Amino acid sequence: MLLCYLATSVAYFKVFRIIRQHQQQVQGNQSSQNFGQPAINLAKYKRSVVSILFILAVVSFCFLPSIVCTVMYVHEGSNPGVHVALIVSLVPLFLSSSLNPVHYLWRMNDVCNGLKLLLCSNR
Repeated sequence: MLLCYLATSVAYFKVFRIIRQHQQQVQGNQSSQNFGQPAINLAKYKRSVVSILFILAVVSFCFLPSIVCTVMYVHEGSNPGVHVALIVSLVPLFLSSSLNPVHYLWRMNDVCNGLKLLLCSNR
């Protein structure tokens, strides 16, 4: 679980870094070329970066307590306090799958509009 979390974090930060480099290149090219329209929509990229960071924060909030409690359980053994902490740490772990649809509805206008159309057409 720790390896998967680290791999996800590294992947998200690499994507963030690539988008940031791309943004700087486009801004550098825009200053030398004034053709009116930018080559890419920077607002869309910034929104994507914020979404990526939000997903990473949710994954961190949901998975880190379980990872820490699992490590403590392996290190401490069958301690009743650690066992209770491990069970309690499963709540945010299971909650993470229900937070994904909320995130998609909040950050993706197409999904939100599609859901509105679906709910309004059923009335």
